[in-house]
Amino acid sequence: HTNGDIVRYNNGTEAGAWALTEENSGRLNSTVTFTTVEILEGGAGGNTLTARNTANDWQLAALADGGFTVDGVRFTGMDVLEGNADVDTFTISEDFAGEIYGFGSDDVFNIEANVSAVYGGNETDIFVVKDAAAGTVIDGEAGNDTLTLDSASNAEWELRGGSSTLVVDSSAMATS
Repeated sequence: HTNGDIVRYNNGTEAGAWALTEENSGRLNSTVTFTTVEILEGGAGGNTLTARNTANDWQLAALADGGFTVDGVRFTGMDVLEGNADVDTFTISEDFAGEIYGFGSDDVFNIEANVSAVYGGNETDIFVVKDAAAGTVIDGEAGNDTLTLDSASNAEWELRGGSSTLVVDSSAMATS
């Protein structure tokens, strides 16, 4: 592991609700507070990590010693990632088998790997998809969202909006 203070949650299959409240600080299940921590490790239960109420930079890229980061805090074992009221930028370049929620403000999702589901929020969100597995859910929720499909793979995309469905086959698309 990287050197640094660690908060490790190992409570069987009980879910952990993690919330970052300040830089390198936060709480676990509303009962445990932590400060000056560099590493959060979720347990076997369904763990949710909520970022602090500021612009957040989420990096879901494989680190040499495992895990991902949000604003300099490394985390592992999380199943749901939640932004907050300010702009969240999610760069997903390593597979993530969980769900990602942007929530408030104009969030940006750079999807370069497989993820189960990505949800925008009520504002104007931007989704740039370079790669994702079939069945990946991308839901802008409310607001005027932008979706850019920039995939070299032969993927088929199903886009739903209201009562309409559009199927896009990227293998038939021209590239320039």
